[in-house]
Amino acid sequence: MSIERIYITAGPYQEIISGIQMILSFSDGVVKLTGQDGAGKTSLLHRLQKHIEDEGQGTLLFSPPPKSVLELHNTVTRTFRLAADVSFRKALARHLTSQPRDRQHLVLLFDDAETMDDETLGDLLLFRNVKQGDQSLVSLVLFGSADLDARLQAPELAELVQDIVLNYELNPLNFKQLAAFCEQAIPALGLRIALPGRANWNTCCR
Repeated sequence: MSIERIYITAGPYQEIISGIQMILSFSDGVVKLTGQDGAGKTSLLHRLQKHIEDEGQGTLLFSPPPKSVLELHNTVTRTFRLAADVSFRKALARHLTSQPRDRQHLVLLFDDAETMDDETLGDLLLFRNVKQGDQSLVSLVLFGSADLDARLQAPELAELVQDIVLNYELNPLNFKQLAAFCEQAIPALGLRIALPGRANWNTCCR
């Protein structure tokens, strides 16, 4: 097992993945996760994408995020080979509704979402309006630093904020979680390092 995989299975990470998967299984809304640099957001996002795809849902991961609306639309158009005879929104809706019913939902995942410019962040509303009937066909997963919360306070993004159905704040591992990680990671690296006993860890972590 890789060190990265051991890290992601430690602490709250697996619970977060399971929670996001569950909410996306019956909701077409927006998921937001913020956290400090180095807390594991990018690794978590990649792991989340794999779990979603393993369940048969379509995904597209932007890591790093698109630098412009044009880059965002071009990437989606190229990935799904969208038709050019109608608008971008209609072409994406046509593509998704042409898929088997259990594959019609698309999840777009954005890392470092707070670094997108105002126009690109605002353009995410277009994807929420790709619908079949009253149901949106596109869910958004936004990962970023605490600056993302400030960016989303812009009045023009109020509609996007209203669609947030799940909001996480990712914190670094606490002492107990770090202890569990070390107990798995050190043998995986082939190292022989004496670790404090569980009792000592518990004492340190009180």
